[in-house]
Amino acid sequence: MKRFAWRLMALASALTLALSAVVPAQAHYFGGRFPHTAGTWLYLPYTNPLPYVYAGNISQAGSNWYNTPTRLIPYSTTDYSRSKLDFYTGSYGGDWWGMAQNYNAVGKLCYTCTYQWSNLYMNVSTLKYESGSVRTKVATHEAGHGFGLAHTTDWWYSSIMKQGWNGYSTPQRHDVNDVNNLYKYG
Repeated sequence: MKRFAWRLMALASALTLALSAVVPAQAHYFGGRFPHTAGTWLYLPYTNPLPYVYAGNISQAGSNWYNTPTRLIPYSTTDYSRSKLDFYTGSYGGDWWGMAQNYNAVGKLCYTCTYQWSNLYMNVSTLKYESGSVRTKVATHEAGHGFGLAHTTDWWYSSIMKQGWNGYSTPQRHDVNDVNNLYKYG
């Protein structure tokens, strides 16, 4: 009986250890990113769509990422030939708020490659019912996808990369850590 109890305790301990293992950080990345040399700044020009629907929210999203302790320097441009993150707004149908599509140098849609640019969509047909804070959250979230971040589904992390409204519209510590793992300081 004592041997059985010992085995049961060992099995329970092993199961507890396996279930409490840390989820690898790479689980929150697509696997691709913009070209970057460690220790350098990564300048990422982004466009604001015409007509300027949600222009303030998109500008705030750029500021949100700019104000994080990362190597990213997003800035607004009107030159689509220079931009890396192209925002589009429209009534696309469906029940989604935003969507990101990342492309390589030959214009092929990819998420695990070296990015040349990203198209970031904000769905007016669903966002028109939401607050400005939600719209800013969506723009900040989609920019995160443009950088190469995936959804964070772990409940214990505060993250702009979680889907839906979480009560904040700025990148959280977990998002900053993920960006800094993709685009290293040195």
